[in-house]
Amino acid sequence: MKMMKKLMAVALAGVMALTVLTGCSSVNEKEFVAILNDALKTPLAAKYVEEFSIKEFKAADSDVNHKTAAVAEIVRNAKVNEGEGIDEVLAAKHEDIKKVLVGQKDTNVYFVSYATKVTYGSKLFQTFDDGLDVVEVFKNMEHNSFADESMGDRGPKDATVLVGFTDVNVNGKTYTLVVMKVPTVEVGD
Repeated sequence: MKMMKKLMAVALAGVMALTVLTGCSSVNEKEFVAILNDALKTPLAAKYVEEFSIKEFKAADSDVNHKTAAVAEIVRNAKVNEGEGIDEVLAAKHEDIKKVLVGQKDTNVYFVSYATKVTYGSKLFQTFDDGLDVVEVFKNMEHNSFADESMGDRGPKDATVLVGFTDVNVNGKTYTLVVMKVPTVEVGD
């Protein structure tokens, strides 16, 4: 029995490292940001974000929140075929999303990512009902970056990323859409 309790505690700690409670009425921005920052310490998550030199996440400012809402509206209004998901929408609407995120002479890099909302069936995992897989957020960001290419070669300014998020529905499946703003500076050769 003691061993079972220890195993359950280890399993619970592992799940907590990869999930955060979210939902339309229960989104806790501070907790979401804290869990993103905690996940940066895990080897699996670090693997996905090391090339972006992210050191810390902070809650979105009003500009990022506005851009997150605008990207969510594009996703919600997109025409999708049966069987398509958010990947297809983000690919099809790439230029529209870029117009919303990247302003003229904007020196920031933006990432749009997502995680699939999950409802668990087991009693243990039901405590994480409507969970968000943080590693999925990190994994999906690499395919959806947006920047003003005319600004030249740029790298992270201070490795602090502003993050906004909201839920969207595509073909009956709910996703948490995440928009990240990475301030940059010009990188020399």
